Amino acid sequence: MTRQTRRSPVERTRASAYADVADEFYRAAALALEGRLWTASGLLYVHAGIAYADAVTIALAGLRSASENHMDAITLVKEVARDRKGRDAALNHLQALIESKA
Repeated sequence: MTRQTRRSPVERTRASAYADVADEFYRAAALALEGRLWTASGLLYVHAGIAYADAVTIALAGLRSASENHMDAITLVKEVARDRKGRDAALNHLQALIESKA
C-alpha cells in the first residue's frame, strides 16, 4: 500500500493557468540556458516539469501536490493518470529531471 501524499484541491478550470506558469518557467529556463546560467536554468526546468504535472493532475482530478518533496508530484500523477497513454515515459523524464536537481 502506498502512502497518501499531501495534496490540495484546485478547481479544474485552473489547470490552464498552471500550464501557463509551466510554460513561463520553461521559457525562462531556455533563456537562462542561452545565457549560460546553468544552475538557474536547471532549477527552472525542474519547476516547469512540476508545474506541468500540477496542470495535469488539476485537469484530471482537481488536485495538486502540496508536498515539499518534488517526487510526490510523480506519485500523484501516477495515481490520477493511471490509464493514460504515455504516462510512464513522461514520468520517467520528470523523475530524471527532478533527480538531476539533487
